[in-house]
Amino acid sequence: MIPDPKPDTRFAVVEDLLLLWNNVKLELVKIQATAAPLLESERALRDQIMGLAFPMLTEECRKYMEANDTDDHAPSCTCGKEGTNTLKLPAKFQLKGTIKIDRKVDEAALEASKKALQDLQFNPDTVFRVKTELEVKAYKALPKEARKVVDQALIIKPAAPTLEIVGPKE
Repeated sequence: MIPDPKPDTRFAVVEDLLLLWNNVKLELVKIQATAAPLLESERALRDQIMGLAFPMLTEECRKYMEANDTDDHAPSCTCGKEGTNTLKLPAKFQLKGTIKIDRKVDEAALEASKKALQDLQFNPDTVFRVKTELEVKAYKALPKEARKVVDQALIIKPAAPTLEIVGPKE
């Protein structure tokens, strides 16, 4: 007679883990339901703070740009810049806000933009990577006329900003 094999103990362990896992999933569902409105509120407040502390374009800069036919900001500019911006707060605290801009290539408009850049005597390969990603440094270095051509091949929208409150150095 063949002896009975040892009972498989994996099922008991797996069953216990499944119960724990299911309880965690149920808790996560509750937390996610609670967190969603909080995340939306945090994002709205962050956007509002960024808009007040580091405005993208002040009226003074808009007028300066129009009057001087330039993309450069006014000399006394208080606009937020792409990258990290700092605002001094009381008690030697600082508010650091990072402005991010998403620039994605519009594939449908890419070839026309490349041709137009070539007509302007600019090499499109210095602005567009082979895998069709924008070379932001080269894009920013282009004169206004060439950048307007490139903009036709981009989908440009602001990315989520970041905020950080930094305490005083001791």
